[in-house]
Amino acid sequence: MSEFHPNRTKQIRTRPKLTARKVFECWPLLVWAGVLFIAYYLYSGGVQFTRMNGAVDPYTETVAPVEEGRLAKILVERGQRVAPGAPVAQMDDLTFVLEIESRKREFAAGRIDDFRDLDLEIIKLESDMREIQIAEAEDAAVIKELDKVVSDVAKAQPNPQFPNLQFFNSDLIRARTDLSKATARQALSTQHKGKVEEILKRIQGDRARLEKESADIGAFDPQSDDLSKIATSLRDKEHAELIGLKTQIELCQLRTNHGGIVDRIEKEIGEFITKGESILKVVGDPVHIVAFLPQDQADDLKDGQPVFVVSTADKTSLYETTVLRVAPRINNLPDSTSPLPNRRVHGRDVLVKYPDSAKTSDGKFKLLPGQTVIIHTEKPGEINLLDSIFQNDDNDKVR
Repeated sequence: MSEFHPNRTKQIRTRPKLTARKVFECWPLLVWAGVLFIAYYLYSGGVQFTRMNGAVDPYTETVAPVEEGRLAKILVERGQRVAPGAPVAQMDDLTFVLEIESRKREFAAGRIDDFRDLDLEIIKLESDMREIQIAEAEDAAVIKELDKVVSDVAKAQPNPQFPNLQFFNSDLIRARTDLSKATARQALSTQHKGKVEEILKRIQGDRARLEKESADIGAFDPQSDDLSKIATSLRDKEHAELIGLKTQIELCQLRTNHGGIVDRIEKEIGEFITKGESILKVVGDPVHIVAFLPQDQADDLKDGQPVFVVSTADKTSLYETTVLRVAPRINNLPDSTSPLPNRRVHGRDVLVKYPDSAKTSDGKFKLLPGQTVIIHTEKPGEINLLDSIFQNDDNDKVR
C-alpha cells in the first residue's frame, strides 16, 4: 500500500519573526525556567556567614587577699590606670613583721650562746697552750744543761791514779739518757702545740663568724631589706622560716596581674577582709573580641583567617584582624529571632584578636571593653550582583 496522502500539505519553513513570535508567546515557561535555574544556583552554592555580631571581651580582674586580715591602705583611685604588677592595696602585715623580729632575735641569741660556748673552749685551749709553752721552756732548759754536762764529762780525762772508769761512764750514760728523754719530750710538746694552735685558730674563726652572723641578723630590717642580704648568715631551716614569713609580708601588698583601669573600690580602709574577698576590680586592656558562630557554619572559619571588625557605633571605621581560634565546646543561646518560645541556637564561640589598628599611639583604645561590634568574614562592600538582589542586608546569612 502506498504511503502517499494527497491531502497532507508539505511543512513550510517559518521565518525568524514567526519563530520569535512563538517564543514570546511561551514567556511564562521561560520565567519559570529562569527561577528554577536561580534556585538551583543558590542551593548548590549553599549559605555561609559573612558577618557576625560580637563584643570586645571585657577582662575583669578581682584583687583579693590570700589570707584574712585588716585593710591598711588603698593605693589607687577609681578610674586610675594601673600598670601590670603595680601595687593597688596594702593589708596589715604587722603580725608577720613582729614574728620576723621575734625569730630574728631568737636566731641572734642562739649565735651569742654558741660563741660564748666557744669562748670557754678557747680559754681552755689557751690554758693548755700555756702549759705546753711552760713544758717546752723547762725541756729546753734541761736539754741545755744536759748538753753541757755530757760535753764536760766527755772532755774530762780520767786520773791515772784511778784506773776504774765506771764512775765517769755511769755519769755519761745517765746524762745522755736524760738528754734523750728531754729531747723526745720537747718534740712531743711541739707536735701537741701545733695541733692545739690549729684547733684554737679554727674555733676563733668560728667564733668570729658567729659574732658576725649575730650582728647581721640583728641589723636586718624585714620591711625594707631583702632576705638575700643575710642569706649567708642563716642556716637552712632558719632561711626557710624567714622566707615563709617574708613571703607573707609580700603577699600583704596586693598587686594587679594584667593592669588596666580601676573600675570599682568595694572596701574601706580599716575593714576586716576575709580570704578571697574582693577589695577592688580592675578592667584590663582589651585583648580579644568574642563572637558567636552557629554550629552549621562551624567549618566556615579557620584559625588565622583574616576578618574585618566594624564598630556598631561608627560603621565607617574598619579594622582588619585575624581569627585566633574557634572554641571546641558547643554552646546554646536563646534565639531572639524565632517567634516560637524556648527556641535556642547552637554554636561555638569565636576568639578574634584585638585589631592593632584600633590602638592609638598614646596607648588608648578605639574599641572599648564590652563594646558591640560586627565581624565581617569578607571585606564590606565586596558583594556580587545576585547577593545584592536576593539578600536582605539586615540578615546575617548571605550567600
